[in-house]
Amino acid sequence: MRLTPRNVSDGDVSDIVDLYRVCYSSYMVEFNERTIREMIRDNVFVVVRNDRGQIICVGQAEQVKIDTGGGGVWTLVEVSENATLPDYRSMGLSQHARLVMIEAVRGPRTIIYVESRLNHAGVIGANLKIGMRPAGRLDHHTFMDSMASEVAQEGSYNTLLVMHLPVVV
Repeated sequence: MRLTPRNVSDGDVSDIVDLYRVCYSSYMVEFNERTIREMIRDNVFVVVRNDRGQIICVGQAEQVKIDTGGGGVWTLVEVSENATLPDYRSMGLSQHARLVMIEAVRGPRTIIYVESRLNHAGVIGANLKIGMRPAGRLDHHTFMDSMASEVAQEGSYNTLLVMHLPVVV
């Protein structure tokens, strides 16, 4: 299997749309070719392919630069929209994709964080393994469902656990 940051062709877009639609039964935005093209254009986007070249795992790192005035410029990075096809889960692919994204964006004055569904212990455990630390939670914060969770979700909105990597100043 291969990890390829930003090595996504225009022909891959429809496959990525299909992957997200399999992995998320509901989400904050509609996964379509326009939104996927924007994700690829604007973010560090990583795909994992199997030996046949099929995309089986995706993720992205969304970045924004913030000029704090006297404190200089900081970069805020959210590692987000990770998804792995069901037949390939529990193989560490999403965790490895996160590490590739983190290496691509890591630097001084960079805050790297994730917002993971509180009812998905596997993802939270993977975040802990790569050095993420809990920062807080967002109660009933986002509308999303992937049908992958260890505890049933109550209502339409998920509670998220915010985790971050230690910051290098």
